[in-house]
Amino acid sequence: MRQRGIFEKLPGSSLWWIRYADQFGRIHREKIGPKKLAISAYQKRKTEVREGRFFPDKLRHREVPFAEIARDALEYSRQNKAHDSYRADCWHMETFLRWFRERAAAEITPQEIERKLAELAEEGRKPATLNRYRALLSLTYSLANRNGKLSVNPARLVRRRKENNARVRFLDEQEEVSLRGKNQELHPDCEPELDVALHTGMRRGEQYRLRWQDVDFKRGLLTIPRSKHGERRHVLLPTAPWKPSGSARMAQATSALAPRAIEAGIGDVGSRKPSKPPGLPISVGTICDTPLPAASSWRELTSALSRSLWATKL
Repeated sequence: MRQRGIFEKLPGSSLWWIRYADQFGRIHREKIGPKKLAISAYQKRKTEVREGRFFPDKLRHREVPFAEIARDALEYSRQNKAHDSYRADCWHMETFLRWFRERAAAEITPQEIERKLAELAEEGRKPATLNRYRALLSLTYSLANRNGKLSVNPARLVRRRKENNARVRFLDEQEEVSLRGKNQELHPDCEPELDVALHTGMRRGEQYRLRWQDVDFKRGLLTIPRSKHGERRHVLLPTAPWKPSGSARMAQATSALAPRAIEAGIGDVGSRKPSKPPGLPISVGTICDTPLPAASSWRELTSALSRSLWATKL
């Protein structure tokens, strides 16, 4: 005889479900297991409904794997962040997946996260890098909360590391000579790119995404359509004549351009007074007043920027 309120969803699987209506007439289904347990669970639920002790919110929710919320976070990053930020999130997420891929997201504790970040610190990762890991993990859980998949965020309880960003690193003359010498040795064709990096302080991704329409030689202005933080920003080009003694105006321009010079691959350095490179094919004042040539090559653009920077210093 067929038992009321229980059913075998896949005949022969020995996996039984129960079906019942709550006090508001809403239908609920639960996966139980063996038939005997299903009968007992069905009777228990009917008693809870009859006595007004049934609360659907207390039912056990599906365990959400960490890999699922990680996939959602990377999709959000791809759609809403700059390309370089998305790539960094992918790299950091690979570390999280190596730790937690097979785990249920809700069972990961702040203590575990602290321990894993401490291991990264022992490997030589800086406090700022560890904070980027923490921020990505917190975003991952926040999105899962927003999507109704979780109700916890253990990353919020993980302390932020103290970052020391007070010092601004500038190149001295000898360091610039060494840097240019190594650049000539390894990448002699990249001298214009180094000039632009030194004298504008742009991030690597910003520099390599420049287009002709982003450059205004007349006003001495570069426009970054989308910076690391997703906003438009502007970078000043030195336009005042350079003097060996260094005027206050040039010092002000240099300090404004220096802070983030060649952030990736060369180090945290700033702009410094260069010596004129041999055989530079320009004359004083001929670049800044010249319209942009009709070209689309990024290397041609970089070369034009480099010549413009040297023109202001001769």
